[in-house]
Amino acid sequence: MKKNREQLLMDSINRKTVSKKMYLLSLLPVLLMMILIFSFSAKTATESDGTSSVIARKVLKVIEMVRGDIADGQMDAALATINHIVRKTAHATEYAILAILVANHLRVILVPIRRLFWYTVPLCALYAASDEFHQLFVEGRSGRFTDVCIDTAGAAAGTLLFMLLLYFLKRWNEKDQDDMIIRRKTVLR
Repeated sequence: MKKNREQLLMDSINRKTVSKKMYLLSLLPVLLMMILIFSFSAKTATESDGTSSVIARKVLKVIEMVRGDIADGQMDAALATINHIVRKTAHATEYAILAILVANHLRVILVPIRRLFWYTVPLCALYAASDEFHQLFVEGRSGRFTDVCIDTAGAAAGTLLFMLLLYFLKRWNEKDQDDMIIRRKTVLR
């Protein structure tokens, strides 16, 4: 009996160690993504525009190849529009990634799936608001409520994507278990 108690104690200690490791391993990508977002926001308006302009020019070249040449008078307007779309898409994408990482961390710390959306999206929205506040102090940048809304929409999309992935993984595991039970019954006959 004493050995069983010792074994139970060791099992409990091992579970706590694994939990702590999983906690830290799931939190680290969240923190790294937050640092990455912060570093993007710390760029001046000129630096930030330069980064998105490079992508916008490449997109414009692809559009030109598909549609044909764009008139010189329309080139600047087209580039400005594409640059704007690239910037807003980047906002939504980086917060979708952050939300997936936050949702994963929350699952590791055993937040129920039914509450995952209601915890993840507000946490990401709060970070988005703090990020826009931070931009108020960066040269040439401004904090915009519309950017917080875009970031939050990206976070909502990322969270829903993560929850959908969890649903399909659960269904897949259930199907595998059902297949294993059927195989066992077949072998036993």
